[in-house]
Amino acid sequence: MSDNFKWNLGNNLNINNNNNNNNNDDFFNTQPFNDNKFDFSILPDDNNEDEFRGIVNNNNNNNTIVKGDGGIFGNTQINFNNNNQFSNSLFGNTMVNNNNYNNNNNEEVYTINNNNNNQDFEMDNQQLQTNQIEMEDDENQFDNIFNDKSRTDDTIYHNTLEYELQPKPNDPHLIPIQLSDTFLKLSQAKINSINDDESNKLFYMQNNRKQKEQQLKNYQMEKDTWSILKRLFEYRDIQRGIDQKEKIDISQPNQVQVYNYLIKKDYKLRENLILLEWLEEMASQVELNDNDQVFWEHTFIKLKKSNAITMLTNNQMVSELDPDAMSRQNKPIDKDDEKNQARFLKTVWSFLRAGDRVGAAEYCTNVGQFWRAQTLIGLNYYEGEQNIGNPYFNLWKSNCLNISKNSNDQYERAIYGLLCGNLDATLPIQKNWYDYFWCYLRVLYDETLYRELKPYRSPLSIEEDIDSPPSTSISQINTPKDILEILKNTTSQIEIKNQSENPYHQIQELIIADDYLILFNSLPNLLLKNKTPEFNRFAVLLILFFRKREQYELTSTSEDCPENIVINEYVQHLINSQQYELVALYTSLLNNESLQVDVYSKFLVNIIDPNQRQQLLVLAEKFGLNTQEIAQSVVKAITSRSINTVSNSYENLEFTGFATTINKNKNTKNKPTSTTASSSANKSTVVPNVTDAIINQDSSITTQDDLVKINSIQWLCFEKQLLIKAILQSNLLLRDFISLNKYGAASELLKSLPKDIVMIAKQQSPLNESDTNNIIKEFRDWENYIAANIRINLWLQNYSNQPKISNYLPQSLNNNDNNININNNNNINNIINNSMINSSIAFRLRGNESYAERLDIERRKKEYDDVYGQWNQNNINYGKEAIVSIRSIIKTGWLCPLENQIGLFSEDDQSGLEVTLIRKKCIPSLFKSLYTILIGIDSIQKSSQLCNQIANERFRWYSVFSKKELQEILQLVRESSIRLLNQN
Repeated sequence: MSDNFKWNLGNNLNINNNNNNNNNDDFFNTQPFNDNKFDFSILPDDNNEDEFRGIVNNNNNNNTIVKGDGGIFGNTQINFNNNNQFSNSLFGNTMVNNNNYNNNNNEEVYTINNNNNNQDFEMDNQQLQTNQIEMEDDENQFDNIFNDKSRTDDTIYHNTLEYELQPKPNDPHLIPIQLSDTFLKLSQAKINSINDDESNKLFYMQNNRKQKEQQLKNYQMEKDTWSILKRLFEYRDIQRGIDQKEKIDISQPNQVQVYNYLIKKDYKLRENLILLEWLEEMASQVELNDNDQVFWEHTFIKLKKSNAITMLTNNQMVSELDPDAMSRQNKPIDKDDEKNQARFLKTVWSFLRAGDRVGAAEYCTNVGQFWRAQTLIGLNYYEGEQNIGNPYFNLWKSNCLNISKNSNDQYERAIYGLLCGNLDATLPIQKNWYDYFWCYLRVLYDETLYRELKPYRSPLSIEEDIDSPPSTSISQINTPKDILEILKNTTSQIEIKNQSENPYHQIQELIIADDYLILFNSLPNLLLKNKTPEFNRFAVLLILFFRKREQYELTSTSEDCPENIVINEYVQHLINSQQYELVALYTSLLNNESLQVDVYSKFLVNIIDPNQRQQLLVLAEKFGLNTQEIAQSVVKAITSRSINTVSNSYENLEFTGFATTINKNKNTKNKPTSTTASSSANKSTVVPNVTDAIINQDSSITTQDDLVKINSIQWLCFEKQLLIKAILQSNLLLRDFISLNKYGAASELLKSLPKDIVMIAKQQSPLNESDTNNIIKEFRDWENYIAANIRINLWLQNYSNQPKISNYLPQSLNNNDNNININNNNNINNIINNSMINSSIAFRLRGNESYAERLDIERRKKEYDDVYGQWNQNNINYGKEAIVSIRSIIKTGWLCPLENQIGLFSEDDQSGLEVTLIRKKCIPSLFKSLYTILIGIDSIQKSSQLCNQIANERFRWYSVFSKKELQEILQLVRESSIRLLNQN
């Protein structure tokens, strides 16, 4: 029957719908065109199309009645109210209420009105409704959030996430749903901002237009993904459990009752419906053209003209105006009418793509195509005597199939192909991945409902069963996953296959499949396809969403697990873009504490400003990071950079003192050290010559790298409990500095620490008392050592500035032979013991001087004696201070723990072995410096007693001397003893 079926609008149907003569014939009575059959006097002039449209519409009042004779709905009267507002329903987002059933004269009345009763089921759980109300935010709250151009998108998302993660009294099940809802709205706000920003008018004219368009596309895809995520998991995590517990009475089932039961109990069907609503919402914007004309007025006007017969003879145009005329006669209508009809059918398709079948039917009535409106409402379910549904469902479907195969318009084929399930007719006009997915899913959903509801159809049904669906491909599809596999493997549509590889579509596919583990594992690879910060941030938020679900299970905490890779990648983006204040929150999302410490400490390594350092540590603590471990890790990372291996270099480094301190004296030409350069047995000099005081500048200068290491200790000074760690780390850094002769850097380090650090550290230390005391003792030992070296250098500076007699002698006495040996004699014994004698000899008068010359010589001698006296006093004072400092070191177990004052460490004690090497480097030099100072201040007797202190068993200093060094110190003491005997 479907092959020969023609829409029956009734015999002798008048164009203005004023006279509808009932006729029981099933087929339209086609006859050759007869111009006498129509009253052309009522037609408007050729140029007055508005008048024509008014006649056809018959003023299009609120209640337009179209009656048909027979047809697939029998004798039917359809009442369209043109001011309808249509709501969604579970019947494919269309709502047709068959609320009037009259069996008078075999007429059935179908009414579409503006107060449709939505048959969609409502969640009746009161608690859920309350929670949903609490979750709903003001729709405008995000509207202007991106208007502040001083804040980056990363900052806005960060602040929003921070707010969402704050503890709230909500049901835990709602937390992930609320997160998805928030970021859905945020994505939409960003889209609106890009579209509405006035500056974008110029932006789109610039070279980066494509980049901006791609950004807009990415945000749209992100919004779509958040939307399906929210819809699906709101059902999966909340509503599904409620529905399964609900009891539904279907003791006397009809199609509507069974449908509602299936929607609540069949989760697969319900999820398919959710997916359909998601896909249809994307296409909800339907553009209407006020000039849509589908009355074939151009064809009609030409037919009424005097040359119409000639046109018909030439077979250029249809001779009849019924809807089936073109297919029946295989002739076209007027080209202008064809364009209008094509535009009209495209709009009808847009309504169907948006899931609004009722809207499509209303649109048809508004433009006068009442018969087509009737064809769109065939999917109607039986509910009872007041709503019998469509008893001719299969007949309607078979005729839709016939149109989908035979129509000349691709959109008309697609419209009726969708209604009957003929994908071959529907797919050709689809544009993208969403459209293809929707077509397959729409047909799958409708066919599933057909099979499930078929046993519960109306008793009045006289339909003929269709054994198999019209489309061959739909029989192979059972789930959305099957559809997605088809889209990925389609060979006919390469573009759709390529779109399936889009990272957002791949994520959507895995969300639909409800497999977050595979989703997580795929994210790192998807980041390689879409390397934008926006996608990286979206991936991070996606991970957070699934973590907030109760079904989430932690599978790995390794650094290279997918979750940590994605999060760390975004953290690096924030660091590289210098958005430092955002780093702490996202670092806290890493699921491994040691990894959190490692990532955040590496980030802080390059932060120099003290205020910024403290702020970033405060943020780290705010978001739950281990700030103590982070601070220690930062210091360790900084101090370990560019540090030379010193374990093999201690024995080769000479004690050189404070080069930087000596260099500050701009008037000092000679730069002596604090020890003798050589004291071998065949030399009699004790204090080094100027040539012996050369310092290795490369190793002693404080570099920028040294200052960075020194400043790093400040990371440990922000918390009182970390102060003991600051002291410990300072001890280790001091060891490195001294091993490399960087005495200036060591001094700068001590100056940079808080003055009360030892007192507070001892009070707040989390370590045991023994460890705390040993750390503080070593620090005090270093303080004493640095102080001793400062005093040694002060004495050396004063000694190097000893006044020379030759600078004060007049020219007449400078040639005196008695002065030559004196001025060139650098032996400190001769200088110290004979200084006054040398002065007297140097300024001795020859007897032939004039009175003026004698006065000048006496003045010069007095001036020299005053300068020398002041120098000698400073020499003694500085020397005594240096001696006191040195003795404060050698009279303790320097750098040794309190329980091990002699410095005997086991071979596996790495720190102890390091201390031993430092002691071997520093202690012999200190004894040599002590000897030099004692001689310099004329304490020869005390210098001869140094061997006793070295041999003291309490501290066993001899153990840190090499054999050569012991021989040298013995030789020095021997010389002092001889000098002491000579004096006596």
